Amino acid sequence: MKRFWIAAAAALVASACATTGCSSMFPHTNKIEEISPSLFVYFDVGQREPLSSTIFVPTAGLREKRHSLTVEGSMMKQMRERLNNRHTREIRSGKIKMVFVSERLARRGLFPVLNALMTDEDVSDRLYLAVLRGEMDEKTKRGIAEQEAFDFYLYRMFRHYDRRGGIAVTDLHAFMSRYFNGYGDPTAPVFHLEQNRFVYEGIGAFRRDRLVLVLNGEQNGLFELIRRNRNFQATLPLADMRVVLSSVRSNRNVQISEKGGLELSLRMTARIEEYQGTLDLGNRRDAFRLREAIARRLEQQIQGVLERLQAAESDPAAFGMLTFGPMHPSPWPRDRWQQIWSKMPVSVRCVIQLTNLGTVFPRRPEGSASESPPP
Repeated sequence: MKRFWIAAAAALVASACATTGCSSMFPHTNKIEEISPSLFVYFDVGQREPLSSTIFVPTAGLREKRHSLTVEGSMMKQMRERLNNRHTREIRSGKIKMVFVSERLARRGLFPVLNALMTDEDVSDRLYLAVLRGEMDEKTKRGIAEQEAFDFYLYRMFRHYDRRGGIAVTDLHAFMSRYFNGYGDPTAPVFHLEQNRFVYEGIGAFRRDRLVLVLNGEQNGLFELIRRNRNFQATLPLADMRVVLSSVRSNRNVQISEKGGLELSLRMTARIEEYQGTLDLGNRRDAFRLREAIARRLEQQIQGVLERLQAAESDPAAFGMLTFGPMHPSPWPRDRWQQIWSKMPVSVRCVIQLTNLGTVFPRRPEGSASESPPP
């Protein structure tokens, strides 16, 4: 009798699968057929309402060309519902992997948008965040939609630099962790559009949830050297010295006194990838002079980066996390750290070791005396 009931239950399940196409009988758990067709979503300030949302979806047909859908609303779920009403497939947040926000929305504050994403149970743990400078008008949207699988390749780029470094890749949970921390501020990569393609520009520094500063050019690479205790930068060009460093590794040591002074020490190793200056790197004295000049120049430039961050009252390197430990609290309150950091005297010290001078030395004649090391 027991076997009969087991066989009957199996037949009932098979019949249900045959009639429903093996989809779930519960609409909220159907993640096979009702899946979002887009990896990318863009949020901006709306023209008539507080927010606007844009996604790029396939057009129905044999050749699925993409087109953009844009709606406006005052709440995130409201815009999701309006997008669903304009598309044949349900928009599900579980498939979305990248969220881009406009610069003007980022400068107003991102907490309402990110809070709605955090409370969505379907949102992925790896939801990358980025800021987009410039306007995304209808002509630009059509140009982006014409690129084949642009969102897939953009996501692959985020994944690559997330593992390798070089771009300040940030996901939703890391951003919100810094937001609620109080002793450090979030960062996000900043892009701009160039011929309808996304071009990396630099690191966006936030104060709480508001974008306050963009570090681009050389300052982008310099910040990568100080943002964590151990850092790696594939290339670091120093244009004014006509030298390019590669494989730059830095170990950060920070000392913060209770009187309110911060001492930043960097021990670095690097190799010279290219040098177009006037010194002869085959001469040990010239090589020593170049090494010391690079160290002093890095100290000046990193000092300039820190002064810009202090003026913006932003601490994206999370120096405030170093003011307390498991056995002692921080001497400064969490809600006043940004103001204290902005007025704190800072000193920078760099020690660099060059593992390769990036030049081919001529062979010395036999019997010639080698140069003595620099004093």
